[in-house]
Amino acid sequence: LVARVEGSPLFVEECVRALAQQGTLAAVSNDATGSGPQRRYACWQVPESIEMPPSMHDVIASRIDRQSHSCVLLLNILSVVPRRIPLWLVEGVLGRSAAATEALQEAVSAQILVSVTLSPDIEYDFTHAVLREVAHDAVTRPRRAEAHRRVFSTIEAHHSDRLQDHAEWLAYHAAEGQ
Repeated sequence: LVARVEGSPLFVEECVRALAQQGTLAAVSNDATGSGPQRRYACWQVPESIEMPPSMHDVIASRIDRQSHSCVLLLNILSVVPRRIPLWLVEGVLGRSAAATEALQEAVSAQILVSVTLSPDIEYDFTHAVLREVAHDAVTRPRRAEAHRRVFSTIEAHHSDRLQDHAEWLAYHAAEGQ
């Protein structure tokens, strides 16, 4: 693992997560009671027999692909937003539905998205820029343009009384939506 990750903490974390999910690593408790968070792992295989992910991009793409179809769609759409993503934007782009809420909660539970603010508006962000990049790269150019147009329309509707205050944000999505 150390040789493969070349000192990248994110790659270490993603490789450990992938190896644990495929059963190569077993989670062990941090304390004697067994009630602590499971962030330690044991490996019972010969290290040479473990297949390591070939690249950070591959391990993250695999992690995203293991999510439900609706969660992957959510991540692909939200990846076009280059900064924090307000809940109103998520709801405006995807609609206020149980499926959208479940997809958002799945992304948070999988630690792909994280809630970064609660007040005055709930906002989300990708836990790392590389996760956003991988989700973004998985989307074809026409679908990315459509996502930008949906984001643009949602921002325009939400801030209809203060469009000039959001001109930079609107201009970015208008240009990328071409």
